[in-house]
Amino acid sequence: MRRIELVQPYGTGFREFTTPSENLHLMCSDFQYEDDAVGKAEGHDFLKFHFKISGHNLVRFAPRHEYLIESGESVIAFHPRGLLKDDCYAAGARECSLTLSCNPVALLDLMRVQPEDLPAPLCRYFATTSPDFFCQRFPLTQEMMQTIGAILRPRYDGHLRRLHVEARSLDLICMILSTLQEPASLHGPSQKLRPVDIKAIHAVREFLSVQYVAPPSIPILARRFGLNRTKLMEGFRAAFGETVFSYIQNLRMQRAKELLLDTDLPIARVAERVGYERHTSFATAFRAHYGFAPRALKRLYRQRSAVRVGESIVSKDNREGP
Repeated sequence: MRRIELVQPYGTGFREFTTPSENLHLMCSDFQYEDDAVGKAEGHDFLKFHFKISGHNLVRFAPRHEYLIESGESVIAFHPRGLLKDDCYAAGARECSLTLSCNPVALLDLMRVQPEDLPAPLCRYFATTSPDFFCQRFPLTQEMMQTIGAILRPRYDGHLRRLHVEARSLDLICMILSTLQEPASLHGPSQKLRPVDIKAIHAVREFLSVQYVAPPSIPILARRFGLNRTKLMEGFRAAFGETVFSYIQNLRMQRAKELLLDTDLPIARVAERVGYERHTSFATAFRAHYGFAPRALKRLYRQRSAVRVGESIVSKDNREGP
């Protein structure tokens, strides 16, 4: 953890920087300047998720290219490598916010998708080659505020605190990505589904229940079952209450848990069995899904099993007597 204090005569407050996981960076801000201030920040091809609890600031990266971010807003932005932007703050305005930054490639790896598999509103942020900063703003919801509160006031210490902050940070990212793609699916499928389409969507689900380790991309899957991409993605969500991606991920995690608890396979081998090339990506996904690292869950299960065996032996001895 790194903390930068703002001192008089410039202002009061702080910025606190942590790294919950290898590819995820977190900045908590609570400060105010005595005079108008401008800070420069250089881009690193990061996706940024910003949650403005109070205050307002102007983000400017070129003449006539600026965004005003105000209290009560959440933001997803892309900041390309090498691009300098100005963060402009007004005197006396208290800035209280939380910002998450991550590499888009690392997030795609965690989601187990390629950019072209994502809905159009998301694809722009993961497949961009734009040299400019760009962003979209949404309301800061009550659910987001509760999750931010859990990050700022964690219930745990030590390694559990780090795990808790990482899980809640990923939760926040899920919320804003879901909000980003909501307009296309808010009122159900935008294209009318025929009976043959519904039958095909059910066939897709049955196919994925077997092929979840290495599923085809969305475009290939759609062609295979005679659907277009929109019908497949929106229809699947309408029919089953979850996206294609979440369905695949749930199956992977369920199978991974079975392998961890019922076999002696190394974690790296379990990761391979459920479709992960890197065991670190698997471990991050597993923690986000279950709240425990794979090794920790395996150890906890063995401890409980040992207790049950011990209780069984004691019970047997009591029945048999001296």
